[in-house]
Amino acid sequence: MSHYPQVWETLEKNVFPFVRRFDFFTGEPLILDSTFEFFQRRIRGGGEFALRVTTNGQWEPSARIEILLSSKQLESLIFSVDSFDSLQYAQIRSGGTLSRVLGNIEWVQKKFPHLKNKVYLNFLVMHDNWQHLPQAFWFCQKNNLKLSLGILTRPKEFSLAELSIQERLEILKQCQQWVRQDKIPLERLFYSVLRSLPIGEQKKILFQLA
Repeated sequence: MSHYPQVWETLEKNVFPFVRRFDFFTGEPLILDSTFEFFQRRIRGGGEFALRVTTNGQWEPSARIEILLSSKQLESLIFSVDSFDSLQYAQIRSGGTLSRVLGNIEWVQKKFPHLKNKVYLNFLVMHDNWQHLPQAFWFCQKNNLKLSLGILTRPKEFSLAELSIQERLEILKQCQQWVRQDKIPLERLFYSVLRSLPIGEQKKILFQLA
C-alpha cells in the first residue's frame, strides 16, 4: 500500500476519524508491511482506537512487532492453532510449524506480561482435528490463555457435517464425556454437531439428555 499514497489519504480522511476498532485477521498480518504502516499512520491521526490481531504465529520476533504489542491500543492478540500434533499442524497450515507458534506464544507471555488477559488461542474445529480439543483446552489452562472455538463450515468437505451419521454420533458421545468428566466447555460444539444430524437422530439424543 506504500505504493498507493491515495489509498492512505482516503483512509486518513474518510475512515480513521470514524472507526474505533480495527480487526486484522486475513493472511498473516504480523509479516505485512502494510499492517505496521497502518498502525503508525493511525497513531499519528490521534484519537482513541482499538486493534485486534489474529495471527498464525509463523513469524520471527522483531522490533516493530514489539512496538505494536506494547501499545495500549492492542485489545486482543489471537493465535490460531488448529492442532497439537506437529505433522497434522503442518498439513493444516501448509508451510507452518507447531513449534514456532508455540514458541511465539511463550515469547509474548514472557515479554509482555501486561497482555495476560488479552491473549487468546483460537482452535478451528474440523473433521481431522476435533480429537485434539482436550489438548487445546489443557494448553490454555496451563498457560493462562483464553480458548476460542471456531467451527469450520467451508470448505464443506472438511467440516464435521460431512462425516457419516455414525461418526457424528461418536463425536457427540465423546463431547459428553469431555464435558462431564473433564469439565471441558464444549456445549457449542455439541449442539453444532447435533443440529447437523437428521431430525429423528436429534430427537433421540435430546430425549436421552432430558
